[in-house]
Parts: sequence; C-alpha cells; structure tokens
Amino acid sequence: MAHPQHLKVRRKSRRSIIAIICSSVLLLGLFCCSIVQYIQTRNAAIAEILEKVQAKVEVAHNLYYQADTNYTYTVAPLTSSIVTNSKYSSVLAKQSVIDQNSATELTQEVESRVQDVVAKASDAQEKADVAPDYEPKEEALTQATIANEEAANAQAEAKNAKSAASETKSNAQKVLNSATEVQVAKNSLQSHYNNIHSINFGLSFRYFHLKSVALVRAKLCNSIPEAEEILKYVTSEVDNMLNVVKSLKNHISNWKEAYSNLITAHKNSMTFEQDTKNSLSKIFNHLSNLNVSITKSENAVDSTLVAVDEAYAQEEAEKQEAEAAAAAQVRAASYFEEGSSNGIVLTRSAGRIQYNGHDETWYSQSVLPGGGLDIPGRHVDEQGLIRDADGYICVASMELSKGTIVETSLGMGKVYDYCEVPNTIDIYTDW
Repeated sequence: MAHPQHLKVRRKSRRSIIAIICSSVLLLGLFCCSIVQYIQTRNAAIAEILEKVQAKVEVAHNLYYQADTNYTYTVAPLTSSIVTNSKYSSVLAKQSVIDQNSATELTQEVESRVQDVVAKASDAQEKADVAPDYEPKEEALTQATIANEEAANAQAEAKNAKSAASETKSNAQKVLNSATEVQVAKNSLQSHYNNIHSINFGLSFRYFHLKSVALVRAKLCNSIPEAEEILKYVTSEVDNMLNVVKSLKNHISNWKEAYSNLITAHKNSMTFEQDTKNSLSKIFNHLSNLNVSITKSENAVDSTLVAVDEAYAQEEAEKQEAEAAAAAQVRAASYFEEGSSNGIVLTRSAGRIQYNGHDETWYSQSVLPGGGLDIPGRHVDEQGLIRDADGYICVASMELSKGTIVETSLGMGKVYDYCEVPNTIDIYTDW
C-alpha cells in the first residue's frame, strides 16, 4: 500500500500532465485556427488578385473582339469589294486608248472631204454666174447658193467634230491618269490592309495566348506572390495590346484615307469615261450632220450644173430658132420677090390660087384673132403673114393634121388650124 505522501505527489503530477496536455491542445487549436485564418486570408487575397487578372483578361478580350469585328465586317469585305471594282479602271484605261484612236480616225478624212465640197460649190457658183440669162440661170444661182450654204455648214460641222475629237482625247487622257491614281490608291489600300491583317492576327494571337496562360496559371496558383506575378504578366500583356490597338487605329485611319482616295479615283475614272463616251457621241453627231450637209451641197452642185446646161441649151435652141426664122424669112422673101416655081403667088388681091395640087386662100387675124391656136413665138412678118417661132407660115387645112409641114406659094408653112374647105391650104395673115 502506497504511502499517502506518494499518492499526493502522483495526483499532483497527473494534474500537471493534464494541464500541460490541455495547454498543448489549446495552443494547437489556436495554431490551427491561425493557420486556417491565414489560409483564408491568403486565398481571399489570391482570389482578389485573380479577379483583377480576370478583369484584365476581359479587357484583352474586348480589345481583341473590337479589332477582329472591325477587321472581319468592315476592313476585309470593303477592301475586297473596292479592289475588285477598281480592276475595271484598267479596262477603262484600255478603252480610253481605243477611244483616242477612234477620235483621230474619225476626223482624219474630214478636212479633205470638206475642202473638196467647198471647191465644188465654188466652181458651181462661178459657172452659174456666167451662165446665159435664161430662165434656168435663176435656178442655177439658187442651187449654187444652197450648195455654198451647205458647204459652209459642212465646214462648221467639221470644226465642231475636230473640237469634239480634241475633247475626246482630253477626256480619254483623264481616264488614263485616273487609272494611274486608282492603281496608286489601290496599292496604298492593299498595303494598309496587309498591315491591319498582320496586326489583327498578332493581336488575336496575343489574346488567346494571354487567356490560356492566365487560366492555367490561375488554376495552379496557390500563393499571393504567384498571383501577383500572374497579374503583372497579364497587365503587361494588356498594356502591349493597348499599344498594338493604338497602332492598329493609326493603320485603320490610313486605310480609311486610302479607301476614300480609291473611291474618289474610281468615281473620277467612271466620270471621265462617261465624258469620253459623250464627246465621242458628239463626234458622231457632227459627222452625221456633216455628211448630210455634204450630200445636200453635192446635190445642189449637180442641180446647178444641170440648170447651167439647160441655160446653155436654151440659148443654143433660141439661136437655132432665130437662124431658122431668118432662113424662113429669106425663103419667103424670095417667094415674094421672085414668085413660086410656077410663077403664081397668093396675094391679098388674088384671094384664091391653085398651087402644087391644092387651092390656096387666106384669112386674116383681124377677123379671126385665133387666140386658141397656141402658136409659139407668134408674130407678123414684113409680108403681113402670121409666122411661128421657127419662121413657119401658120396655115389651116382639113386633110393635114396639126403640126404638118407643107409647101405654099409664099414659103414653108405649118398647120395650126382647121379649114372647112377640102383640098385647101388657108394661109393666116394680117391683111
């Protein structure tokens, strides 16, 4: 049996041990609580930092999204469209060369043709001026005037055609110049587009690399320094992206300027091409009018020469008629002075004779005026006989038709009237 003193010591030792154990447990609890609180505080700090990282990633996403949207839906399609359309300017440039050649060819022969028609009209005028003064001369002068007026119109149209040709060449040259401007603007636009494409691609790569790295590292992150390092990396990358976006904005601004220049150059090219077509149309219109004037002038020249020929023909006819009348008068005078072949001549006092197998009588215009006989050049000769323009004595007959030439005791006669007495030549006189 233990000594009471020993029991007392044992009890005291147990209490000390229990106290130590309790203190240790308490300290351990306090330590664990401190550890938990630290971890919670650290995790909260890490979470806060990672939220900032996520916010930066979101900023990066917005930068990438805006740039990509602008490129995909604006820059790329507009560039493709305008570059495709601007290819037409090279076609217009080739056409402008053709238009210049056409303008030259269309006006090359104009001057010689106009000079020819002017010369013909002038020659016709000279011939009309010296034509004999008969009725056709008036028509010749009228037609010569028309020929010269139309020749003058042709000269005016030729001048207008040359002016339109010069305008066509000028407009065609503008098309060529604008085609060069289109090419320069297109090259500039393509260059800026390539830069935008490259920058946009780099920005896209930066964003996706940033996003993947940030997400992976964030998942593995278990310390505040490491979280701060991630934030620092993301912040740096976002700042770089901001700088890239600034550069991108500058290139987009330059692209917009090049796009505007290309649009303007392309519109100018189209406008100048339309101006070229309009001036070419003017050439065709003036040449059409010129051809009409030349045709009218040539027709008037032909009419002038015909009228001149008719005037000379009428002069010659009158000359021949005068000669025939003179010859008839000579023959009549011979009959009057020497008598007919058998010595018997109709006279005023011998109202009826036998001649050449027929009776001859006379009737006077003072009794029968004969207004309806239609005798051309009707006149009274010195014998008192009625004669026509050719010098024939005007007679009447029953058997002979009008216009028949018949020999009388006074000379050659022509039937103009009807005689009611058979086998009789009734001579028309002023007796």
